[in-house]
Order: sequence, then structure tokens, then C-alpha cells
Amino acid sequence: MRANPPGQTSELTARARLRNSAIEVFALRGFDASVREIAAHAGVTAGLITHHFGSKQRLREECDAEVLKQYGTLKSDGIAMSPTQTMTMMAEMDDYAQMMVYILRSVREGGPVGVTFLENMIDEAVRFTEEGVASGVVRPSRDPRARARFMVTSSLGGLLLQLSL
Repeated sequence: MRANPPGQTSELTARARLRNSAIEVFALRGFDASVREIAAHAGVTAGLITHHFGSKQRLREECDAEVLKQYGTLKSDGIAMSPTQTMTMMAEMDDYAQMMVYILRSVREGGPVGVTFLENMIDEAVRFTEEGVASGVVRPSRDPRARARFMVTSSLGGLLLQLSL
């Protein structure tokens, strides 16, 4: 996820630019990153962040909400795309790397946002495997949700290990 999506840099408010900068820093350094680090990354003073958000916690809440929103939009758009559009989106996946790292950090940290991301991914896996069963590509399962949970948590486990290393 770019801090300033192409063509939208000037359309973002100062608050949104600060939030997006914080998303980048949280993805790069983790949620222990200081307001000063975020401010330095954004090229502003820590006081400006406090002015806009009041606290690091409030900034983090807005970052969580934005990443959840963008993740949902990405998934919705992906489902509605033609194969050509899907290939174009996949070519731009580097644009979404920070969002994915942010999500992984949220899952690793636990808490409501991490659980929301995890449950959304499991719901999607259930839908995809049900489609696979309906088309005959995937064998039916006695417990589709448990299978999806296993697949998602196994995949996330590998990604989290890579993030930790």
C-alpha cells in the first residue's frame, strides 16, 4: 500500500497523509514505533501528529480502520475483476506489501483488529473452497470452516515466521 496512491496525493488531507505515513512506519518498524519516528518519516513535528490525533493510540485506531477498509476494498475489487484486470492488479502487488505487513503485525499482536483480519481471511477461504467443491476441483470436507481455519493459520504462520526473521 502506498502512502499516497497514484493520482491521489494532492487529494489527501494532511490528516490522511499523516495516517498513511504512520501505516508505513508501523509496517516497517512495528507498533512500538514512536510518534517521533512517525513524524520524522512524514517530515513533520510530533506536535502536529498530536494536534491531529490527540494520541498515538488514536492514530493507531485510525490506521487500523484504514487498513481494514483498504483490505476490504482490495478483496471486493478483486472478486469483481476480469482476468486481465486481475493480472494487472497482481503486477501491482508491491503497492500492497506494506498493507500486508501491517496486517501480519496486527495478527501477531492479537487483539480485536488482528482477530478481525484473521476471521475475514477464514471467511474468504470458506467461500473459495465452497466454490472449489461446487466446481469439483476441491473435495468436500466434514468441517469446511475448520479446514479453512487450518489453511489460513498455516499460511499466516509461515508469513509471520518470515516477518520475524
